[in-house]
Amino acid sequence: ALLKAQAGEGGPHPEQNEQLEAHTHLLERMAMSREAHRTEAEHFARLRQEVLDNAGFSLESMEDAMGMGADSPYLANISNDPMLSGQLVYIMQKGMPFTFGSSDENSVVLKGLGMQAHLCSFLNEDDRKVTVQSIDTGEKARVVVNGSPVGGSPVRVQTMDRVAMGRAALLRVMIPLEIDHEDPAVAAAASMDFEACMAEVVHNSENSESLALMEFYFEELEAKVGKRAVGELIHQLHDICPLVDEANEIAKHVRPNDRLKIDIDLLWDLHRNKHGDHIIVRVLKEVSAGTVVLAFWTSTKFRERVELMRNVFEEWHKTNDWAPPRCGDPWLDPRFPEVHERVFSAQQEAQGKR
Repeated sequence: ALLKAQAGEGGPHPEQNEQLEAHTHLLERMAMSREAHRTEAEHFARLRQEVLDNAGFSLESMEDAMGMGADSPYLANISNDPMLSGQLVYIMQKGMPFTFGSSDENSVVLKGLGMQAHLCSFLNEDDRKVTVQSIDTGEKARVVVNGSPVGGSPVRVQTMDRVAMGRAALLRVMIPLEIDHEDPAVAAAASMDFEACMAEVVHNSENSESLALMEFYFEELEAKVGKRAVGELIHQLHDICPLVDEANEIAKHVRPNDRLKIDIDLLWDLHRNKHGDHIIVRVLKEVSAGTVVLAFWTSTKFRERVELMRNVFEEWHKTNDWAPPRCGDPWLDPRFPEVHERVFSAQQEAQGKR
């Protein structure tokens, strides 16, 4: 009402009209029923599929263009946006290795964190039997099927299996000839969303160096404080450890000579602190005399820093170059002289514009 009154006084103001329209639109959407939201979502899904069909990207059109039938196994993307899941489809031709990696020599080129030049290879033997194996079996390579890491030997995959590649791709195996729609296991696997698929990856310590290190303490802690308290801690570690691993992997790429490492420690008294932050994140630097601690962060602050680190990786990935700024380094807390210098420079710049 206030916006309407302000817009009506002395003629409409463009900014006020924009705010009024935005608020009106928001209220209209909030008033929609769940059924109306579902109908709208289905409508946009149909429109998107029509665009893909017209552009020649539907599954049927790709099968026709590549000389493959409807029985050909394929991989479909799993996205954190449910409306985008299944929109990327990779069809596997019978008898031909189907490779993934960051090199242009692969069948599918995927860029991103954890993607090696030649990461893994699928083989569709007879439209029923499909195997996958790692090509680069180094410590940085990560190919995971249903939460279990894959090595250099072929592993048979089944329809609805989930495959994680590096930290850049999550795909679902689809083998049409092996799909039994009445099988409860198939239905359960098909219903797994992005979060559930990622959970089976991060809950396995074989896929997380930081989680594997923390597991050494679980038995000792359980003897001291009980299974319930340790269970709550493990739940938090399943959430934070993948981020620690990701941050360390980013650091190895963008600043390999700085010898930085992030790890986890328990800072609070398990007997007394029932509601505090259970985890402390440390930034370490290896020096000739050993290791020094550069920063202590709460898990909340660490999450914020990971977002900044991801931005740094994106910049580095585009230019293959990144230099830490004097102030605002995601891996370090700013020191007072640096903050003072930055504030002073901003004041000088502001005065120069006047």
